[in-house]
Amino acid sequence: MQGDDIALRQKLVQSISSFLENLWLRGMLAGASPDQAFYVKCNDSNNQPDTVAAGQLITDIGVAPAIPAEFVVFRVGRTAEELEITET
Repeated sequence: MQGDDIALRQKLVQSISSFLENLWLRGMLAGASPDQAFYVKCNDSNNQPDTVAAGQLITDIGVAPAIPAEFVVFRVGRTAEELEITET
């Protein structure tokens, strides 16, 4: 993976994590710590070589909303043509 790709993934994880931590601090997410309230994953495990070769970038985001207190997982993907958000 090229350095630009690593920087993009890190910036994406940092930006989304910062946003979600702010929601957690405001009591909108359940959990005693940010690690219990949400996760953001954008790495080689969800961006396999064939995904990268197709020009896609996948970010998995899981959140534990304060109400209801269940974990919700979103997958955000971006291609040249569209932005796709799915609930898994």
